[in-house]
Amino acid sequence: MNRKELWFFIEPDADQDVSSYDKVMLVVIAASLIPLMLSGEAPDWMHWLDGLATFIFVVDYVLHWLCADFSHAECSHRNRFLCFLLYPLRPIAIIDLLSILPGFFPLNHGLRIFRLVRLLRIVRGLMIFRNIRRRRSVDLIVTALKKQREPFAIIFCIAVGYIFVSALVVFNVEPQTFKSFFDALYWATVSLTTVGYGDIYPVTVVGRLFTMLSSILGIAVIALPSSILTADLMIILNESDDDESNDVSAPATQSAQMALQHINVPKEDAS
Repeated sequence: MNRKELWFFIEPDADQDVSSYDKVMLVVIAASLIPLMLSGEAPDWMHWLDGLATFIFVVDYVLHWLCADFSHAECSHRNRFLCFLLYPLRPIAIIDLLSILPGFFPLNHGLRIFRLVRLLRIVRGLMIFRNIRRRRSVDLIVTALKKQREPFAIIFCIAVGYIFVSALVVFNVEPQTFKSFFDALYWATVSLTTVGYGDIYPVTVVGRLFTMLSSILGIAVIALPSSILTADLMIILNESDDDESNDVSAPATQSAQMALQHINVPKEDAS
């Protein structure tokens, strides 16, 4: 297998579905995140699993580096060496390298926060599904969001403005309850989204009035974008189906017209 065949093996064409290599990498990514769920001493099999996942990620990084000149159309024969040289500086290469580094530290290492760098491997998993945007269902959603971006922007601005104003009010009305402005912002956000965890809440009349108003407005903030997006999706879907039916019926119509022309020719000659 030459390098070009290797590149198409690890990075298939954009029109193809998820390849076998990508499926294996997704399994490895999921397995590499298991140590993040540990709270105590890691068992021996976990060390072996983490070491195997790290080894596979290193191999994947090296393979992509070996095929760096195929990753961009700008990499011609003249600047091929430059492509190899600059590959480690590409964003996805930096993410891959950073996600590999925690594998060289013991699972029971004292700097547990450093293990969170493993979450960068999720980015690699998301990159595997980069072709999902080409699918018809996703295209419909993106088109609907673009068409209705102005109403969505207005609703978002209203929600953010209300959160900020209500946070200012309760922060000044109830300084004993809300020790910081961030606490007030947190309460305003969870109240407007109708979540309301109940860990912090106002006790004065003004604060409770804003709580009731937040609950009412929260229903509108959630329902309005959903209804707008659903209605626009139905319109776009119907238009797309009509276009497909027209494309299918067009050849049949042309064939019928050509057949009628051939039938009418003898009549014109006879006259």
